[in-house]
Amino acid sequence: MAKTVNSAAIDAAYDYIRARVTAITVCSGQPTTYAMANSATGANYMLAKVAITSTGYTIAAGDAGGSARKVTTTQKTGVTVTKTGAAKFVAWIGSTASVLLAVTTCTSQTITTGNTLTIPAHKHEFGDVT
Repeated sequence: MAKTVNSAAIDAAYDYIRARVTAITVCSGQPTTYAMANSATGANYMLAKVAITSTGYTIAAGDAGGSARKVTTTQKTGVTVTKTGAAKFVAWIGSTASVLLAVTTCTSQTITTGNTLTIPAHKHEFGDVT
């Protein structure tokens, strides 16, 4: 028997993210908590941060075909690097309730304090759902 998830349930999950997101951070390690994704001190990973609101996220049909669903961010340019390190992860965070909403990998590259970077539009996608 095939496993399915109703697309309205997936959209509700993406609406949850969109309603709470306040920033995107670029991290040197995979954060597992809000603090790790939102701070550059101690054992925390944040190298750069940019504000984003719910209007920076779009929910739509997925690229996987069938009934896949995705949420995509807008591109962010001119993001100031606050700590030198190897950028390896991108986190979506929300300051309300200090929540880590999603984490994904990015192409690893060394970024340097004081420079700027571009965070390209990127997505999270659930595969085929009903």
